[in-house]
Amino acid sequence: MIPTVGDYVTPKLVGGKDGVMIANAIQAQFGKASNWPLGAALSVTTMVIVSMMAGATVLVIRALQRLAR
Repeated sequence: MIPTVGDYVTPKLVGGKDGVMIANAIQAQFGKASNWPLGAALSVTTMVIVSMMAGATVLVIRALQRLAR
């Protein structure tokens, strides 16, 4: 999960400064803007969304496995 949502170096190297990714926005809130509450809220929201998507994927795969039997 950390490489998925915490990768903020690659977008800067590949896309330049114009592209805004969620990890870049979180880093900016903690670093340049010194807005820790917003940075924390973005971090928690991202973790919840990624966890929900992973959980839904697991449920779908299990349901498909039951149907295949």
